[in-house]
Amino acid sequence: MMHNLRLKFIRIAMAALAATVLLIAAAINVMNWLNVRSEIRETASFLAESDGMVSPERANEWAGKNRHRKNVLTQSVYFIARAGRNGSLQIERQGRMEAVSQEDATVLLEQAAASGRESGFTEEYFYQRFSSRGNTVSWLFLNCESYLTASRNLLLFSGIICLFGILFSLLVVSLLSRKAIQPFVRNEQKQKRFVTDASHELKAPLAVISANMDVLALKDPDNPWINGTRNQVSSMRNLVEDMVYLSRADETDRPAEKKPLDLKQLLLETAEPYQAMAEFRNQSFHCEAEDSLRVQGDDAALRRVVAILCDNAVKYTPENGAIFLRAYAAGRNAVIETENPPVQPLTEEDCARLFDRFYRADEARSRDHQSGYGIGLSIAQAVIDRHGGSTTAGMTAGGTLIIRLTVPAG
Repeated sequence: MMHNLRLKFIRIAMAALAATVLLIAAAINVMNWLNVRSEIRETASFLAESDGMVSPERANEWAGKNRHRKNVLTQSVYFIARAGRNGSLQIERQGRMEAVSQEDATVLLEQAAASGRESGFTEEYFYQRFSSRGNTVSWLFLNCESYLTASRNLLLFSGIICLFGILFSLLVVSLLSRKAIQPFVRNEQKQKRFVTDASHELKAPLAVISANMDVLALKDPDNPWINGTRNQVSSMRNLVEDMVYLSRADETDRPAEKKPLDLKQLLLETAEPYQAMAEFRNQSFHCEAEDSLRVQGDDAALRRVVAILCDNAVKYTPENGAIFLRAYAAGRNAVIETENPPVQPLTEEDCARLFDRFYRADEARSRDHQSGYGIGLSIAQAVIDRHGGSTTAGMTAGGTLIIRLTVPAG
């Protein structure tokens, strides 16, 4: 149990931490990119309005007291491309621009024109379309390599830092998880020890009461009070044994000891006495199982599970009702299920809680201990969990209850 609890604690803690770290890193990168893109657009718009010719006075007027903005403008690398009178492409090198070949400029211009947008990015350049010199269509290409490289480096470094941070946090959480869950584990152990100890303490007085009732029955065998007490003692003894079984199942993390089992044979042999019980109660009991259906499991534990399902179906099916016990393959799993009409319709909440300990959906039956204490399906769920399977319950459109148990096929 402690191992599973530690893993669950580590998963939850790491999921929360990873989500927080990644969210912060993503927010930083998004805000940085929005700021960079805004800065690029403002610079390109100013250069386009100035037709690439920026005087120191105009630069100072535009930048104002923002020295960074002025430095960005004076360090901008750009060129302007416009169509010449003879239709040829004319390139004007401005702003510290290194030589740009006619071919490269033509490719950039074709890409910008093909986009159909007034501005945008192409390769390492930001382009903006504008009119100048007698409404001549011109294109400003601002080199953004430094901006893009800085943004990519920020993204890369933040990703690396997040990765190492998460891995380091995983190490720390793994080392401290045992200490973090220790109070909860101690509390759970105390509760389970109390259940086990109380169950063992109850066995002695139950044995004495049972022996006394046997003695009294020798003198007065037809006394209904004696017979009623003996039935209650037997019921309490079964409850104590079930509580001890559940407590022991919770205390171990080891999987069930498994061996190959013929599921059809297991079902037929286990269901046989319950078929007779159903016939006595005027119920029909049908057992259906696929041939050659094998599972890897604990024979005694799975027989107990099938017995619980059969007993539960017979007890809670009205007279003349039909009970179906099935076993079939579903992919890599084997499915064991019962289908029967309940005495009273069950809600979704009732179905979801059927495997809870001491839960019975029918309040009228909850006062009748002859129908059980509502712990059988909890035992079935504990057994199936140890086999690596799953348990579900639900109502069909026809008003029947299906309890389905899934275990890995073997």
